[in-house]
Amino acid sequence: MINPTQESPLRVVVEGLSDINSPGVSEWIFNIATLIIAIAGLIISIIVFSKERKDSNNQSEASRKLELMKTLILDHNMPHFYSIFERLLKSVERLKERTCDKAEVEEDIQSILRNLNETVILSFIAIDQSLYESLIIESDNCRDNLVNSLSDEGLNLYVESKYKQHVLDHINNAKKHIISKIYNYRG
Repeated sequence: MINPTQESPLRVVVEGLSDINSPGVSEWIFNIATLIIAIAGLIISIIVFSKERKDSNNQSEASRKLELMKTLILDHNMPHFYSIFERLLKSVERLKERTCDKAEVEEDIQSILRNLNETVILSFIAIDQSLYESLIIESDNCRDNLVNSLSDEGLNLYVESKYKQHVLDHINNAKKHIISKIYNYRG
């Protein structure tokens, strides 16, 4: 075993270690640790506050959009929406007759669905572009499906089951999907 002498480097290290245990140094370390904890707490508080503020702003923006949609669009346009679909159903009802002029019904369908797009769906562009686009896609799919059914010469739409499958189902699905997209919109 080595005996530390006054000049030995080992003695200096041992004395240094004993100084760490002195009350002055431990208080100093405790104060630094407390300062680090306080700074970390402050940084975490700032991060949480800014995140909550951002979430609050996003939520208020979504709320504003929903209120705008309700006030400007739904209250005013939903009666038009339902009447347009009633007109569409009345127009395609002529397909139940054997002597029906499919070209005339197709013109009506094009006109009625164009009116739907211009009267009801176009106003959704002021709320949200992607909502507007998804509604236009639903309307266009309905029109395309109906026009394809009308142009199929081998399809006897005056037969009730064919009429239901190739006309009514397309109209009802489009109506259901459009309403669903509108009411599931969250901003």
